[in-house]
Amino acid sequence: MANTLTGNNPRREQRIQALMLDRIALKYQRRIAREIARAMNESANNLGDPTRQPAIMAKHKAKMGRILNSLWFESGIDMANHIGGQEKAIAGYQTKNDEQDIPSTLIANITMQSWVSQYGEAKVVGITRTTQEDINTIINDSIDSGLSERDTAKAIKGLSFTRAAGRAGTIARTETHSAANVSAHATAKAAGVKMRREWVAANNERTRKSHDDADGQIVGMNEPFKLEGYELMYPSDYSSNAPARLTINCRCAVAYIL
Repeated sequence: MANTLTGNNPRREQRIQALMLDRIALKYQRRIAREIARAMNESANNLGDPTRQPAIMAKHKAKMGRILNSLWFESGIDMANHIGGQEKAIAGYQTKNDEQDIPSTLIANITMQSWVSQYGEAKVVGITRTTQEDINTIINDSIDSGLSERDTAKAIKGLSFTRAAGRAGTIARTETHSAANVSAHATAKAAGVKMRREWVAANNERTRKSHDDADGQIVGMNEPFKLEGYELMYPSDYSSNAPARLTINCRCAVAYIL
């Protein structure tokens, strides 16, 4: 079995990463669900005053931004600390990178600051827009059904927790996974040893075919993995042009092979 940066074989590495990231995702899933439901309920309470809606969505965007910013940094730092515990694994390998003595936490912070600056705003805007679209859909359905304004408000409140819970799980898992993989890649590169990267699928009943097909695919440190003709640097890579079906709700991992 190939030696990896963490000292775990690739299959065990996937399981360890999945457990670590599931813990973080569950923590933030609850916060995300509460915020989406809060925004929908506030919209329902102000249904009679459409001029309030921009302010409600601006508040939703700000709150969601703070939640996701915490999620991204916690995911990135935890994964960096996991990947960065490499002293025993790289013993005997020649290191060539001056960054190898930089603490993993510092690498993660620098990496996440850059990544959030580049992609964070668009992600928060997209999530906020989806909340507004959900509200609009309920309003339009209510109009088609001939419901009164009061009953429409009740309909929004009645569906808020269901809609919020459904979305929150996907958001938390995808964002946790994406941030963690960005940080892992930067931390692994800072180890200063020659490595390759292996895509390790979860290999369970929820694993989609494209990720199952990618299982065991090995590439260089700066080479992308290929799934259905799309190039991803790591699982849940939404900086790529890959469609959502290849990036959301992913539990695959990358093993860094020495």
